[in-house]
Amino acid sequence: TLASPLVISPGQRYSAVLKADHDKGSFWLRARMVTACFAEQKLPENGVEEAKAIIRYIDNLHARHGDHDEDDEEEEEGTEEAHDQDEDDDEIVLPQTTSEMPFLKVCRDLNPETSFQPSPHQPAPQAADHSWYFRVNLAIGDWRLQRGVFNSSSFRPNLKYPTLHRVLDGLAQNNESFATEGINTDVFDAESELVISNSKLETVDVILQNMDENSHPFHLHGTKMWVLGQGHGYFPGYEALGFQPDGKGLLNAANTTMIRNPVKRDTITAEGFGWVLLRFVADNPGVWLFHCHVIWHSEAGMGMQFISRLDDLRGVQVPEEARKLCDASEEELRKGAPPKDEVFFGFKDDERRSMHT
Repeated sequence: TLASPLVISPGQRYSAVLKADHDKGSFWLRARMVTACFAEQKLPENGVEEAKAIIRYIDNLHARHGDHDEDDEEEEEGTEEAHDQDEDDDEIVLPQTTSEMPFLKVCRDLNPETSFQPSPHQPAPQAADHSWYFRVNLAIGDWRLQRGVFNSSSFRPNLKYPTLHRVLDGLAQNNESFATEGINTDVFDAESELVISNSKLETVDVILQNMDENSHPFHLHGTKMWVLGQGHGYFPGYEALGFQPDGKGLLNAANTTMIRNPVKRDTITAEGFGWVLLRFVADNPGVWLFHCHVIWHSEAGMGMQFISRLDDLRGVQVPEEARKLCDASEEELRKGAPPKDEVFFGFKDDERRSMHT
């Protein structure tokens, strides 16, 4: 409606139904940039703050949609030609509709408590099997280079031997270190590859605590997440949202408001100095990246990986054509990768480690 605009953050999309219930007239369809999401109020590259299109009602609409019999084709062709001529003769009049969209002062997602209801109805599971808390922020190193961080981890992928290849090869060799559940530090260095594994179908909660002043839109590959809560400041705790500790159930079994039909999406924005509580079902076998959808933040390391359904991954093979992609030189593969430690910190990795011990 005119009073119910959609807020679309990076990486998000909506399917909406427009009820065309006017007989005639023209109306502006507006897309306004939320300038609060930019570092500066002035849009880059001489961008425009508002893009507009026209929704126009016309006569003889059925003729343009092919709702006619073959016997009437010649008659309707003449009608269309006459109609087109009328359009050419008429002076084009721009819509006179005004906007009721508010100017948003904060870069945040559409409030899940709005009147919008997801369709079809999809309630969230009542309890989580696991709950993971992530502090996310950008760290600044030498040369003012920035690195994305999940807790104390900054994702720097193995460019020649990706996670999926290593997991499938390890499982094929019956190396049970790759079957470790939870945070797997047996075969992954959590400092550069934070990997959380589930062997069977499980429900997982993710708490994102954004420690930056700017928002971060997070995207999870392979599944969609229910948004159980979000807000400014520190995460208030499960009890404040009506859940038992660690999301193990509802405080009041009769009150299912928070899980009845929450917003479900694969990209959620954690507002600056804010928090988000997410829930998803790890039912899709594979290695799935969870990362900031601001691409250079992702390249800077703001990402981690979930491995789902380890038991179902046994016996899965990577196609040879996919493996050949890793035959490229590391120099080629490194294009777009985050800076090495010796560049980011300004000295060699072994010196950095010695200072942390």
